[in-house]
Amino acid sequence: MKYLKLIPVVVIIAGLSAGEKVSDRPWYRHIEQKELDIKFPEVGKAKLANGIELYFVESHLIPQASAQIVLHGGEMEESAGNAGITTLWGESVLFSGSEKWPRDSLSRHFENRGSSIQFSSSLQRTSISLTSLSGYFEKDLQVALQVLMNPRFVEEDVELIRKNLLQGVEKRVENPGQLALLLSARQLFPDQVRSQLATKTSLEAIKLNDLQSWHKKMLKAARITVLLSGDVNIAAAKALLECNLGSLAYTSDDIANQSVLQKKHSLPTGTAQIFNKEIPQSTLVLAARGIAHNAEDYIALRLFDFLLGGDSFNSALTQSIRTRNGWSYSTYSYFDTDQFTGSIRIFSQTENKNVENVLREIKRLLENPAEYVNAESLRLAKISMRNRFVFLYERPDQYLKLHMSLLWDGMPQDYLATLLSKTDKVTLEQVMAISKKYYQPENFQLTLVGPVDALPSSIAPFAKKTSSAVLP
Repeated sequence: MKYLKLIPVVVIIAGLSAGEKVSDRPWYRHIEQKELDIKFPEVGKAKLANGIELYFVESHLIPQASAQIVLHGGEMEESAGNAGITTLWGESVLFSGSEKWPRDSLSRHFENRGSSIQFSSSLQRTSISLTSLSGYFEKDLQVALQVLMNPRFVEEDVELIRKNLLQGVEKRVENPGQLALLLSARQLFPDQVRSQLATKTSLEAIKLNDLQSWHKKMLKAARITVLLSGDVNIAAAKALLECNLGSLAYTSDDIANQSVLQKKHSLPTGTAQIFNKEIPQSTLVLAARGIAHNAEDYIALRLFDFLLGGDSFNSALTQSIRTRNGWSYSTYSYFDTDQFTGSIRIFSQTENKNVENVLREIKRLLENPAEYVNAESLRLAKISMRNRFVFLYERPDQYLKLHMSLLWDGMPQDYLATLLSKTDKVTLEQVMAISKKYYQPENFQLTLVGPVDALPSSIAPFAKKTSSAVLP
């Protein structure tokens, strides 16, 4: 069992007057600083007789248990012609139920117990998640597995789910922020599954027999991993899994092929794409190529993002664009990573008249990182990361999902145990190198959702030329 020494420190910067230190405040003497021993939850591992892997974290503090049945694959295997089939399939499975547990009986069963069963999907994985009081868990898991193994796919129910998805397609142009992010992904990953969207045409083309075929494709032993957490009787749950999933044959040929996710990003072009929308406030998204999760630069990039515009009210973007100038209420940066690649985003919403000001200030901040990246700001960023680390352990299911996502991203087993010590070792020079390598203005492509005339033609390199954006 491994332990990590954490030093929780309350850091309040905003509102201090010139020359004033936090330690000058009268309440500071009440803050107790001490080291805490954080015990990493033990992650157990087992296998069903047919090779399906089972991971578990036991915690008996409260009478609640969770299961996640993970099916590797899904959206990354869709084509433009059937985009959306993973969601239509998964939602239909849980909505229609099985012959033994049809729709109304299924919903009553879980609602009466206060249990929750949900479907979710991403590019690489599709999941059915169950949470129950521990006294109900085994019965609820049996019901969930029975439905997954024997869905009935009723035409009427499928049409209701399809109708809801089609409404979502129609409404995605109504939210400027969501729209800008979707368009930005299409600009950064053109003609790739990473930016592929379900459309009216693709959803309407999916037939009942397509869903049945998709179910057979997804429900393979080589694609399944089961996660159990909380107040669980592992032996009893494993026996249930054997009874329900043990009949599936394990064949390595059934493993989902992820090669489609290894395609490279589009090269930066300095082209601004504009989705013309006559609204009083424009949404701006700047996107650039990032890095994979296991890249050597990952931790330094994480620290730089925090200082530029990440999860901090004191970040450079927030302080300059929102606090000092009042140009935007919502301005921030973030990044995505997986085992193959990553991307960097800067997001801002501002009145049309301030678009030029916001872009100029973003460009200025990207070109002058020394204004906000220094020894002291880096020290505080490391403290903030350290203090937030403890929240990884709020719930056993949350920790287990994080643990598995790291493993699936190719990270080492001791990644979390060494994360803070590695973070402490990141130097100012390394963080500044990140700004030069990944955050130069010419690396970014711009997406604007708002009136065409809101974007001035003089904002290079973000807008050397413009094109009209179209969402399918």
